[in-house]
Amino acid sequence: MSLQGWYATTHMASVFIQALGAGFISHRIWRMVARDSIFEKPREALFPEGTWRFDLIDCPWCLGWWLNVALATVAYVFADASLPTALIIAFVGSTVTGVIGRGD
Repeated sequence: MSLQGWYATTHMASVFIQALGAGFISHRIWRMVARDSIFEKPREALFPEGTWRFDLIDCPWCLGWWLNVALATVAYVFADASLPTALIIAFVGSTVTGVIGRGD
């Protein structure tokens, strides 16, 4: 394998590891907001059951998408990630959040 091919492969592996990390981070944030007892009172006050806001935080696929878009935007703006890298972080990270979260 050429040096250029090795770098491209290593770079893509790094991007996917970052995306998996973003997915795990956003899953923990989602779980803390939607399920943990520490946020029970604020959750009941801000997101009454039966409203679209409750549906947004109760769904790991929904809130996971927006959390990962926020993480990808931070990576794009502050960490100089390329746009394709930021998109991979958003899509792969939200999928990780949704898949892990549906078991909760």
